[in-house]
Amino acid sequence: MTGFWWHDRESIRKAHAYGLEHIFERCSTLHLVRVKVKRLSDDIARVHVRMRLPGQIPVGEVNTSQNRQNIFSFVVHRVPERWCCASAHNTDVVPRIETNIMDNEGRFRSVY
Repeated sequence: MTGFWWHDRESIRKAHAYGLEHIFERCSTLHLVRVKVKRLSDDIARVHVRMRLPGQIPVGEVNTSQNRQNIFSFVVHRVPERWCCASAHNTDVVPRIETNIMDNEGRFRSVY
């Protein structure tokens, strides 16, 4: 993701529909690498999940896509018989990049 913030179900549905139809439609699968849960109360928990995502469709000059890695953070709450997601955040993990900086021309640059 690139910093979008969706506030309603329709925005979330529309963005995910595009990705599933054009970027991840054929062979992509999310693989759980690590799950870490912290219970905040009996009915609320924070969940961090590290995932690996192979199979993204190559675009433009990219002929073969490499595995992506990401971290999802969820806040979930219990309702009768199940857990529901109240909030989710998805962050790509960029190999060998520790942080980013905005240069003098307003371009986002990776910093190791």
